Amino acid sequence: MVGARVELERETELLEACLKLSQEAGSLRGMALSLFCLGAAWRGQGDLERATATSEEAAAMYREQKHLSYLSDALDNLGWAALLRGDSERARALYAESLELKREVGDKLVTPEPLEGLASVTGARGEAERAARLLGASEVLREVMGTPPESGDIVRCRSPTFRPPALDWMRRCGRRSGRRIEQ
Repeated sequence: MVGARVELERETELLEACLKLSQEAGSLRGMALSLFCLGAAWRGQGDLERATATSEEAAAMYREQKHLSYLSDALDNLGWAALLRGDSERARALYAESLELKREVGDKLVTPEPLEGLASVTGARGEAERAARLLGASEVLREVMGTPPESGDIVRCRSPTFRPPALDWMRRCGRRSGRRIEQ
């Protein structure tokens, strides 16, 4: 555990250096990317206040630059931070906006992330069947695209209403739904 913390701290130091270099070079894209990555790193360290602040700054820069795909990613990061803080309404709104942006730009590569976030929000509300269907559809999209599973955020945000046998059945239903989406 100590090694992982040290690794995250080192990652943060390097990202802060990247942000400084991007600022010195006047690279708005570099600044936004550094802020986004810092937000993810601070979220990984449990510093949700800093994660939110930097992700909001990155989102504002991406919005200004009209980089909708990157904006969508920043909104996903903000959604996870909101969900981990217990603000499921804000998280739901952020994931919904992210998903809409991904659809707008046709970005299927990362579409699973807001679905996973919405699944976590829905599960936290006690809607296990709907959450499992969203998660199953997300898993199918990841398989089809060959993208890795999401981080431990999903596991940490799951509601105690999930029951393993029912969850497995519902995930299979969700996976079938996801296959229909791709066809």
